[in-house]
Amino acid sequence: MLKILLVIPPEESYIEASSHQKVDKKREARPKLGILYVATYLKKHQPDVEVKVLDCPSENINFVQYEEFVREFNPDLVGITALTFTIVDALKTVKHTKEINPRTLVCIGGFHSTLFPQETLKQPGVDFIVVGEGEVTFNELVKELSVNNPEFKKIQGLGFHKGADIIINPQRALVEDLNLLPFPDYHMVDIKKYAHVLGKDAVTVAIQSSRGCPFGCIFCDIRRTKFRFRSADNIVEEITYWYKEGIRSFFFIDDNFVLRRDRLADICAQIKERNMKIDFKISARVDGVDREMLIDLKNAGCSRINFGVESGHQKHLDYLGKGINPVQTERAFRLCREVGIKTFAYMMIGILNETREEMYAELDFLRKIKTDYTNFTVCSPYPKTKLYEKLLEDKVVKHDYWQDFAENPTKNFVMPVVPGQYTVEELRNIQAELTRRYYLSRHIILRELKEIKSFRQFYNMSKLGLKILLSFKSRPHN
Repeated sequence: MLKILLVIPPEESYIEASSHQKVDKKREARPKLGILYVATYLKKHQPDVEVKVLDCPSENINFVQYEEFVREFNPDLVGITALTFTIVDALKTVKHTKEINPRTLVCIGGFHSTLFPQETLKQPGVDFIVVGEGEVTFNELVKELSVNNPEFKKIQGLGFHKGADIIINPQRALVEDLNLLPFPDYHMVDIKKYAHVLGKDAVTVAIQSSRGCPFGCIFCDIRRTKFRFRSADNIVEEITYWYKEGIRSFFFIDDNFVLRRDRLADICAQIKERNMKIDFKISARVDGVDREMLIDLKNAGCSRINFGVESGHQKHLDYLGKGINPVQTERAFRLCREVGIKTFAYMMIGILNETREEMYAELDFLRKIKTDYTNFTVCSPYPKTKLYEKLLEDKVVKHDYWQDFAENPTKNFVMPVVPGQYTVEELRNIQAELTRRYYLSRHIILRELKEIKSFRQFYNMSKLGLKILLSFKSRPHN
């Protein structure tokens, strides 16, 4: 019987992303649904295979402890998930795995191997990579490993070595019917480790109801990808399962939960019909909500909507390809407030040619729309995004540093920002100051104190406040 270990690597090396490192490294554990989907699909289709999932960050497992786990389990194949921001730790996981047993096969999947397949497969110790969605591809890889003469060439979406050659098979078509995928099995990890800093309960279950996004934001790595969605019946069935397990808090990780209006109405109606008293959060575009929709969401238990606002300045919204305007933002936030759904605004600073005055003016815009929560990120040219390609074409970025990093990932790599009149340190300081000014304003503090109704809410809000108070030291002046 084959033994398969799927790993979310220990977090040791950190490549700072758009959020501030000091806050981001203090974040609560979040489930990695991608690897859970792969593990669950494998268990369903090959029940004779022994599958384990090791979520090192949520379990606070370091590389020494990882080695102990691998020695004890002795897997035949280790599958490692990696973003570009975590590839250094992923490759260190490969190294430790091979040092324990050089015959253990290693496969890397996730966004990084999809963006940089050749470069990933060239890294020492990497035997296979998965390009694109991993459920079917990884399952077929495991199936081939169980026979005497495996034929890797026939597995779409797989990369492998053949002698001195690197072979990247044609990419597999996307899973069209997401209803065919089994619900991710949280019993393979410690579900009690997963919560949300703004959640009302000790455990929050993340649900993915769709994949892909048809919109054109140039900073996003899934822009203009095919949108596929699970049916309302399928989603409510998953909620019902966890409701019977005692879970009452849910977070939909979809970038745009409201894209299919008919599906949303059906989901909300079924939740009400089954009399499930739940709390859930979603994400949406400001131009995609209306009063009737928001009432349905509120009645079903939706307590917060996350919106990608990005900016209160039209010229910056146009540059980012958002396809929205500040009037739509004001309207969406007003409707949420009238219906009784809290709002979370994702804001972005450091956009090309943005001035310091414009960055600080976002505080005025946030006060105008009266958002309940906000998060300031620094505009970051992620690899292979339209933003990064545009900066390269316009010679704003002089050389392809992401390509350099993919070929030679090093832990001292510094996440670049959009080149301009501000340094990385200056933008990080502005980011910290905006966060501090927003959350430490008198009306925000008083509002939150009035709305605390349980020790859990008090505990979560205290965690958030301490992050803001203790994480930043420098105070720039505007």
